[in-house]
Amino acid sequence: MKNKIHKYLPDLLCTENKNVDLIKDISKKYQCVQCNKKYKNKKSLSLHMNLHTLYKTHICEICSKVFTIKRKNEIHKLSHSGIKLYSCDICDKKFTAKHSLNVHQKSHGGFKPFQCTMCGIRFTKKSSLDRHTYIHTGMKPYTCLVCGKSFIQKIQYTNHEKTHSGNRPYLCQECGKSFSRKDSLNVHRKSHSKCQIPL
Repeated sequence: MKNKIHKYLPDLLCTENKNVDLIKDISKKYQCVQCNKKYKNKKSLSLHMNLHTLYKTHICEICSKVFTIKRKNEIHKLSHSGIKLYSCDICDKKFTAKHSLNVHQKSHGGFKPFQCTMCGIRFTKKSSLDRHTYIHTGMKPYTCLVCGKSFIQKIQYTNHEKTHSGNRPYLCQECGKSFSRKDSLNVHRKSHSKCQIPL
């Protein structure tokens, strides 16, 4: 029976968590009360309902991500709340997930398993190595649709997009000039400190 269920797993996976029950609706379809999925026959619905008992599903109410372990769902929900329970012993940086903390802590250990084949520089994360290789290839995968300017990193592209929005929420308290990005305001503030003449 278990192998039969695995065969239907992709088609029968639930998306909500309610009481399991069978009901036959007006259009002669069988519906699971737990997730509202409908089936043409009772056999398909029965196979589907076994998933609720064999593979208990726990669904995040915020983003609908599915977990088989309740605790993993609870930990995942913290990422939506902004609560950061895990903190690095070395630099006190905080994380919502233990996995994120573990990845971060490798950056302190000096262990850099990912090496650039072109120049030999080593990295703690594969994503950092991938980003680095763009320097050698000249590839800039993020292109602005408004002006055509290209960027190596997505964060650079995202920050650039803000310049086209017209939204300038960062205001200099000294002169009233506004900026679309906080880092631009910080650079601007330094110009005020250079202008001041010491007494």
